[in-house]
Amino acid sequence: MTNETTNTQKNRRRPRPKTINEQSVSASNTQVLLARLQEHHQRCQSVIDQLAAIEDTIDHVSYLLNRSQPNFAGGKIGVRWWKIGGNEYRSPVLVHWEYVRNGKDMKPVLYKRRPRQIRDDEHFALNADITKSLVDHFYSLQDMWLRLMNRFYRMTDRRTSRGSVYEKELDTIRDDLDRLQKTLRHRLQEAGFLADV
Repeated sequence: MTNETTNTQKNRRRPRPKTINEQSVSASNTQVLLARLQEHHQRCQSVIDQLAAIEDTIDHVSYLLNRSQPNFAGGKIGVRWWKIGGNEYRSPVLVHWEYVRNGKDMKPVLYKRRPRQIRDDEHFALNADITKSLVDHFYSLQDMWLRLMNRFYRMTDRRTSRGSVYEKELDTIRDDLDRLQKTLRHRLQEAGFLADV
């Protein structure tokens, strides 16, 4: 074999340098950015879906709290959605009803801390245990809601959400709410009240 033949074979084996097509690089970068935008959108949508499920469950707790306590009674506990601290959104808060100075009208007053005790006297006694469980569930749901709202407002980071973070905990609370609702309906019927719970 001659040197000339060997050099020709070497040249065939060497890959030719590829020329960079500027349009293909731009298209590739656009695809990466679009994929990242879609991923971000999916994370945001997942958080929004979880927030909606938690808000529905908080509304269910609110409904059961209203039914578990006597109407027009001081100390009755309820849930309200109020703007707190200049936020652009309304937050779920626990309130109790107090009479105003004239003694006829009532107004909701925000609980600044978790209530230490819940009324269990007179007509409150019938469902005091259910009311306490509902208050506990409210605070669990409120905590989940606040953490998810904080996450939603920090969604610019690249951390991927772990699917439905609170799905199992939310299902447990919903199951317990169904049980409490049945118990509440049964007790109200046995006590002779119209139980449309």
